[in-house]
Amino acid sequence: MQREDSVLSTIIQKIDQNDVSPQISNCFINGEGLLCHLSKRPSRSPRSNTTRKQVCIPHCLKAKILESVHSEYGGHLKFFKTYHRLSENFFWHNMYKDTKNFVRSYTICLSRKNAFKIPPAPHQPVEQSTEPGETCHMDIFGPLKTTLKGNSYVLSMIDAFTKYIHIVPLPDIRSSTISKAFFDNYIVHRGCPHKLVVDNATYFKSSQFVEFCRVMGIHKRHISSYSAHVNGRVEKPNQSLANILASISQNTNDWDEQLPHTMLALNSAIHEATYTSFFSEHGRDNRLSYTYEKNSDTPQNKYEYVEKLLPSLEHTFNKVLNNLKDQEASHVELNTRATKQHHYD
Repeated sequence: MQREDSVLSTIIQKIDQNDVSPQISNCFINGEGLLCHLSKRPSRSPRSNTTRKQVCIPHCLKAKILESVHSEYGGHLKFFKTYHRLSENFFWHNMYKDTKNFVRSYTICLSRKNAFKIPPAPHQPVEQSTEPGETCHMDIFGPLKTTLKGNSYVLSMIDAFTKYIHIVPLPDIRSSTISKAFFDNYIVHRGCPHKLVVDNATYFKSSQFVEFCRVMGIHKRHISSYSAHVNGRVEKPNQSLANILASISQNTNDWDEQLPHTMLALNSAIHEATYTSFFSEHGRDNRLSYTYEKNSDTPQNKYEYVEKLLPSLEHTFNKVLNNLKDQEASHVELNTRATKQHHYD
């Protein structure tokens, strides 16, 4: 299709003729015969310092690519996260502007805009996690419309350091159901966190859940929902989760079957503090069906892999820790400005 596009076919023809014009100096034909573009900016991935290699997209595929990356893989997240997914792999002129217009005008997303408007309360800094697996923030989302499998709630569990989120459908919110879901979907894969941050809901205060945490050696901490110590690390992703579920399940009653796709979208999206949660967890970028293969970045053997992995993880963790501290300070300032103070005589 590139050779059928009026703009791209001209560039391909110039490259075939060994034209050295400045206008096409950043373009090349890869081994598969595709026209690609070398970005002026390096990849955002901590594992790669190389220039981004982007596949040039013909005009006829722009709308399809935008729809796919924003909806199927991106979970209907906002402009910045959608544009990041695109720019890591694709290129066309005015892609930034086209992406912004597409996201702003997407009907399903507009219907969910400002669906969660919670009056801000004075924000207080919370204790920062210093390593993966140290602190887990947990919350219950729902009730939603009961699915055919009998699920009505969503349990969200997020690592405070990496922001990696686990989301699980629940049929009810009994303490035994929550404890089993927490063990099967979080502890089995990650081990027990040192701390568990929850709100003051009765199912988190029950004797059964308290005993579960005691046996697992987890220190449980309660904070008030929508208050000065709001459980923001989970409440904010829950807003994104609600928007995604509403977007992908508008005309169906199978939101519980869509949760794995939602979890993928959230964990592979770029985060202002952690790059992507997937990278912070696994030390590598996740490969999706549209990901452009950067063969030059692939380690040749296991020793080269380890040699590249350890420095990148150390750099990433230090950067994440600093970003989290800066982010918390910024949130305190912004929330303080937005909060309406009441004084009583």
